[in-house]
Amino acid sequence: MAAEAAAAPAVKEMAVGPASVIDDEMEMEQPVAGAPKEKNPFRPIPPNEAVRIEALRALKILDTQHEEQFDSLVSLAKRVFGVPIALISFVDADRQWFKSNIGAIEHVPQTGREESFCAHAIMPGADPVFVVLDALQHPLFKDNILVTGSPHIRFYAGV
Repeated sequence: MAAEAAAAPAVKEMAVGPASVIDDEMEMEQPVAGAPKEKNPFRPIPPNEAVRIEALRALKILDTQHEEQFDSLVSLAKRVFGVPIALISFVDADRQWFKSNIGAIEHVPQTGREESFCAHAIMPGADPVFVVLDALQHPLFKDNILVTGSPHIRFYAGV
């Protein structure tokens, strides 16, 4: 579950500590055959990606209708953390798809994986609660279209 805050209402330091720093040595998306290997920090790929995607697709949850149980959890998270956006997302091969999405981007069913904060939260070595206290100052997210444009994400916490 992820909670995102737009237009930074006073962000309080959370007990989980400072924002995670993505390890420069993590495995990234593989380049086209024959091309030099380059890391893409905007599209991290976990080492278990094939197994993870297979398990995700076996759930048969992608592209299903909203369900009250998921929406209730997301609504609760939004209220408890006092954020304008809360969601449950699944990181697929090329996108992050929102099973439940309450807040400023309810009309958006998915984003590309390159824009996904959640793709970073699922990486090995990420904190159990992946926190970005100020997306405008974070080297991976400061130029993200979801930070520089609508919905102007400033804070992110994902588990």
